[in-house]
Amino acid sequence: MGPPLSNQRWVYGKDPDTLFRLVTLGSEKLMEQGYSRKARENVRAPMPPQASGDIVIIESSDRLWKIITWILSLHENKD
Repeated sequence: MGPPLSNQRWVYGKDPDTLFRLVTLGSEKLMEQGYSRKARENVRAPMPPQASGDIVIIESSDRLWKIITWILSLHENKD
């Protein structure tokens, strides 16, 4: 669910701050904060929050920054 993070199409932008907010808040709350789609992707449902809300999958901001660093590293040679 939600926008892919491992391909070349960045639905909301690829800067680290936007990625952090997307994963933490989910796509609906991100758009409520004024972010808008920069690209289209075949997404069936909004991305739920992964680091806040009722179900916390990523338990710390330090861990999330490590994940974001890894995601961005997938694109280092492609940009």
